[in-house]
Amino acid sequence: MKKNPDNPFGMKDLAPGGPFTLGPELCTHWKKEYLRRGNRILASYSMALCYTNIGNQHVTSLEANKKINIYTPFRLGIGKRFMQCNYGLLKTTYDEAVKQLSNQAFLMVYGNLEAYLVDVVNEAFANVGSSDPSQDAVNIMARTKWEGKIDSICQRFSMKLGKRQFADRFCDIKMEFL
Repeated sequence: MKKNPDNPFGMKDLAPGGPFTLGPELCTHWKKEYLRRGNRILASYSMALCYTNIGNQHVTSLEANKKINIYTPFRLGIGKRFMQCNYGLLKTTYDEAVKQLSNQAFLMVYGNLEAYLVDVVNEAFANVGSSDPSQDAVNIMARTKWEGKIDSICQRFSMKLGKRQFADRFCDIKMEFL
C-alpha cells in the first residue's frame, strides 16, 4: 500500500485533511502507561482547578457582600490537619497558586512524555542488540535538545523524519498554555 506523503505514519484523521492523531496500531504497554499517567495528571489538575475556582467564587462573593474582610479568621481543614490564619494572609499567600499549579501540571505532563519516550527508545535499543540500552536511551533523551533527540532517534533507527518534516507535520497544532 502506497503511503500518503501528508500522513506518512497512517494516522487517523480527526477531520478531513487533519489534524491527525492515534495511529492504527494496537496500543503498546508503554503507550497505555503513558496515557494512564497523563490522564491521572490532567484529571487531578482539572479537579483541583475546579474546586479552586468554586472556592474562589464563594470567597469573592463573601468579600463583595462585606461578610468578610482581610482580618476575618479562616480555618482550612484537610483531613485531620488544618491551617488557621486571617483572610488577608491567605489571599496574598495563595493568590498565585493557580498559576503555580498550572506550571506544575505542565511539567508533569512533559515529564510523562519524556518518560514514555525513554521507555520506547530503551526498548528499541534492546531490540537492535545494544550492549547497554538504558545508557543509550539516556544519552539520546537527557543530553540533547528536542531537535537533537528527534534527529538522533531518526538516525539511529534509520527513520526518514528530519527537523523540517517534523516541523511541517506539527506546525498547525495550537499549544494553548496559560
